[in-house]
Amino acid sequence: MRILHTSDWHLGSRLYDFDRTDELFSQVERVCRIAKDNAVDVLLVVGDIFERMQRDRLNNTTQRLAKMLAPLVHEGMRVILVPGNHDFRDHFQMMRALLELELGATERLRVVRGYDEFEWDGVQFRILPYPEPELLERNRPSVAEADLDRRNFSLSNILCELLRKATSTLDPAKPSVLAAHLLIKGVTTPSQKELGYNEDICIGSENLPTNVSYIALGHIHQRQQIRHSIPCWYCGSLDRMDFGERNDDKFVQLVDIPDSGVAKIREVSLPVAHFDDIHVTSSDLESFAEKYRDREKAYVHITIDLAPEDDSIRLQRRARDLFPRCLDVRFAGAYAPVINAAAPENPRDYETTVSNYIEQKYKDDPDLPDLQQLAQQLILEAYGALTQHQA
Repeated sequence: MRILHTSDWHLGSRLYDFDRTDELFSQVERVCRIAKDNAVDVLLVVGDIFERMQRDRLNNTTQRLAKMLAPLVHEGMRVILVPGNHDFRDHFQMMRALLELELGATERLRVVRGYDEFEWDGVQFRILPYPEPELLERNRPSVAEADLDRRNFSLSNILCELLRKATSTLDPAKPSVLAAHLLIKGVTTPSQKELGYNEDICIGSENLPTNVSYIALGHIHQRQQIRHSIPCWYCGSLDRMDFGERNDDKFVQLVDIPDSGVAKIREVSLPVAHFDDIHVTSSDLESFAEKYRDREKAYVHITIDLAPEDDSIRLQRRARDLFPRCLDVRFAGAYAPVINAAAPENPRDYETTVSNYIEQKYKDDPDLPDLQQLAQQLILEAYGALTQHQA
């Protein structure tokens, strides 16, 4: 069996005010083409298929995905969709109905909601979605933990036991695949920081099963192999999702599962979005933009060194005209305007800025929607207090 392993599509995601849906769907189209060109039997998407968004937009995005996957399924390919921490778990039930309506081939579609196990063409699958803390809490005594590390460590022990039980029933005479959207202790980010219990529920590589042919992981956006006796890989995200991934190359993995022994892996590279920090003088802005490759598509931060005669407002507008995907414009030098630290006349003016910042900083946090709601409530309260004071 040949599997195409991919993850972390984040369809429907936004970067500041820019909707990335179309370009991410272009990446999905490339993945489908790679799958077809390489005679893939199973397309395996290990979590974070969608970004959390309003329900009507989520349903439209799902329908669009169904139409893109339909030709592959109609030609005989099978599809496994696993929920991650950015996916609404209850949406997966609706998604299955939408996909089945579009695809009309339920035996070749596996939309996972909770832990799942099944067998296709003699290959055993064990599927573990993102381990939601609330579900793991049900499997332990009610104990108040002193800090996040201890709580995650306790829940991680429960997760290890669940994983052990799930793989203990595998038939050793048949090949098998474990797919899981979770954090493996010690994986690194672009800053080379090792992740552990203070970031999320996680398991050590020593707790991964050794009686499978391949372990397909999602959740970490950088492609990396986990040291283990069995081939164990994060394939990484579908595209560069933000400036934190500006230097990342992106891939999908072709995984050949033999009748016995471990899988053989081959990476296939994907084109990626361009992110850049630009620092330019005001006098060079126009000429720099003319020579800049792909300026229509690049996501950029622009810093402009001001001269005494410069109009900063006009320059900011011009920079955004020249670079349609400019995320922000900053000024530097002796003539840069001093930021006014006084309270804004209307705190709601900063609602979008605050929301975008929270979304970027806590994008992998399952509590992101609640955090955004609290931030919005705080802004409204500040606006109310200011209005009352001015009255």
